[in-house]
Amino acid sequence: MPFARRWRKPCRSAHSSRITAVVRRPTASVCVCVPVQVVQCFQHAAARAALAWLSDSAVLPRQHRLNRSADIRHVLRRGRRFAISTSVISVVVRSDELPSRLAVITPKIVGNSVVRHRVARVVRHSFHMFLVKHPLNIDVVFRAQTGADQLSVRECAELLGRALAKVGA
Repeated sequence: MPFARRWRKPCRSAHSSRITAVVRRPTASVCVCVPVQVVQCFQHAAARAALAWLSDSAVLPRQHRLNRSADIRHVLRRGRRFAISTSVISVVVRSDELPSRLAVITPKIVGNSVVRHRVARVVRHSFHMFLVKHPLNIDVVFRAQTGADQLSVRECAELLGRALAKVGA
C-alpha cells in the first residue's frame, strides 16, 4: 500500500460505536489525514476504502494519458493551436471513438521541479473536469510557458474550454 504509510491505533468515538482509522495522504505541500470508517479487525478493508478515496485525486487514468512521443508530435504538428502568454494548447479531434487524452509539457523555464509538478497537477485536474463534457476522441497537448505557475484550476479550465471552442469540439 503506497499511500497508507502508517496506521494509528483505532480509537472509539464518545458519540458512536464505530471505529475509525487515520490514513495519511502525502501531497506536495501538506499531509492530509482522513478518517475512514472500519470494522475493528478489517484493516485491509480500511486500506481499500482509503485508496478509493484517493482515486479522485489528480492522477489521470492510463487511457487518458498521451504518452507516446509520436502521438505528441502529431498533435503538435497537425493540431490547432491556442496560445496565450502562459501556455500553448494544441488540440486534435480524432475520428475514432477512443477516450480523450492529455500530455503536459513543462520546460525548466517554468521553474524548478516542484513548480513544474504543481503546474502539471493543475492542468491534469482541469483536464479531469473537462472529461465530463468531452470524454471521447480529443487529444490535447498543454505546453506551459514562463507565467504558468500562476495559473489556477479555474483559469486552466477556461483556457481548455476556449481552445476547444476554437477547434469546434
